[in-house]
Amino acid sequence: MEKICSICGTSSTRKWYIDNDKYICQKDYRKARYLLKQQESIEYQRNYYKEKKEEILYKAKQKYLKTTKLQCHQKIIRDKRLKQDLLVVGSEILKQPLDSYIIKMVPFKPKHREFIKIYEWLGSVGNSPKWTCEATCNDHIAGVVLFNEPSRYSTKILKRDTKQMECLIQRGACVSWAHPHLASKMIMFACRWLSKNTTKRIFVAYSDPAANEIGTIYQACNFDYLGDSYGAKFKYENPKFKKGRPFSAQSLRRTSTLKKFLKEQGIQWDKEWQKQNGFKDLSKLPTEYKTKWYEWGKRILAESKKIPTASKRKYVLVLGKDRREQKKLNKEKAYEKKYYPKRTI
Repeated sequence: MEKICSICGTSSTRKWYIDNDKYICQKDYRKARYLLKQQESIEYQRNYYKEKKEEILYKAKQKYLKTTKLQCHQKIIRDKRLKQDLLVVGSEILKQPLDSYIIKMVPFKPKHREFIKIYEWLGSVGNSPKWTCEATCNDHIAGVVLFNEPSRYSTKILKRDTKQMECLIQRGACVSWAHPHLASKMIMFACRWLSKNTTKRIFVAYSDPAANEIGTIYQACNFDYLGDSYGAKFKYENPKFKKGRPFSAQSLRRTSTLKKFLKEQGIQWDKEWQKQNGFKDLSKLPTEYKTKWYEWGKRILAESKKIPTASKRKYVLVLGKDRREQKKLNKEKAYEKKYYPKRTI
């Protein structure tokens, strides 16, 4: 039987190829194979450039989000106020090196409260701070960091009771024109000062996802990251307390709240009811007053509106006053540090 090519009809070729019981000559087979490879190459290039385009768009979107939506609240505020602030201090202050800033521990003053109100996410100082770190440049306030006792002490930082050693970084902010490394320098200056001049060795800080904070400043200061499941799960609103502003259940147990409650009851505060640090000592408070205060707090919570809140990220720095103590404290760490969180879309 004579073989005939199913494509060109020729019967003469050096080599035959069979496809679905049909004969194909060598020339047509090579031509078909070439066209197939060409089609595959075109398809590959289309997919490649499609993926490349998607990658470029993805990166552009990521860059856009990083410069807008994913910026933390304080960065947005500083950018908005930069021109306004420079009208007061002059643009030459932007050229000032970090060494020209004067950082020191000072008493807390109303000017610090106003500064935090403008540049800090929460817009308030909260409890009156025990220690204040201030940075100035050309006699202008460039940054403020406030420290205080924690509202609730941690239990698993070291392998012993750490109530006397723990300190909370309560608030902190820098002015719009401040040096980009000023915040980290202030925090480390204050932590070292407190570790050498007080009993504080454990410094705890929180970053709030509601303000798009991941704790970049604490990562720069080499704090250890403990996780993102900390803080109160609910806040409350009640027109009878804090003038209707949101508050935590813990704020009902503060010394200032107790003093205000007793004053409203016509009871004068006795200094024997407080500790050396000025906080309440419930063991010395008369049982009658304590019972009334607890019942009032329960009633406030029962009548309040519950507001779910996002959990916060927690950072900790264990800092000894010298190398010997630092080595000892490192061996006593009872927590497992985690990888730092990063900004993602």
